[in-house]
Amino acid sequence: MAKPTKPKDLKPKVEGEIADAPTAAGGGGGGLDIKFIIMIVVVLVATIAGSIGSAYLMTTMFVVPEIGKIAKTAGAAHAEGGEPTGTDPASTETPANAVGMNLELDEFTVNLKSDPNTDGSQYLRAKMALSIEVPEKENCYLEPHKAMLPDEMVPGGKVVGAAVSVDRTLIAEESAGPSCEQIFKNNMSKYVPTIRDVINAALMKRTANSLATLEGQESLKDEIKDQLSQILAPNYKVLRVNFQDFIIQK
Repeated sequence: MAKPTKPKDLKPKVEGEIADAPTAAGGGGGGLDIKFIIMIVVVLVATIAGSIGSAYLMTTMFVVPEIGKIAKTAGAAHAEGGEPTGTDPASTETPANAVGMNLELDEFTVNLKSDPNTDGSQYLRAKMALSIEVPEKENCYLEPHKAMLPDEMVPGGKVVGAAVSVDRTLIAEESAGPSCEQIFKNNMSKYVPTIRDVINAALMKRTANSLATLEGQESLKDEIKDQLSQILAPNYKVLRVNFQDFIIQK
């Protein structure tokens, strides 16, 4: 019987000898390290993205609303302090629908400035009234001055019924002194000579052609209003200049 033959290159294993470690497939021993690094990078990116998303969510849901509340509170406190918000404190613009006391002036008759394009001299006859902003005690359109006694009451407190009419204006004047209209007229009387002088000067430096157009008349009104408001300040201000008659003649 034949005995098995021993391989030629097979060496006996010596005790304590370490076998050669198998080489990692795919190009060397660095494959595991690359995967590990890629995994770390992915985790870091995910963490950073999550942090950014959380920060945005926190800002949108909590920080921005709180900032809005603080701004509103500050704006309300600023307004309660008496300072206007969003407006120019130096602005004194008068509303277009403002109502003032009416000062009617006597008729003006003035010679207009000569015009080379017009033969002969021309003059203007004009009647105008001024709407003037006045202090409260002179403004007859305010509620305190419009308050009147009930129809059913007469002096002495006797109830006579709603059918009986009472001269409430007379009662108010007798009980409260001069009326708001009388106070206004008395105070304006000292300004009338100056008012007429300013208006006369404004009329005399204009030609008939310039006053024949709407633009020319509006320019005249603006000049009169601005000059008189400076003279009457600070208690009075001209709101409007109204032409009642405006006739140019040769």
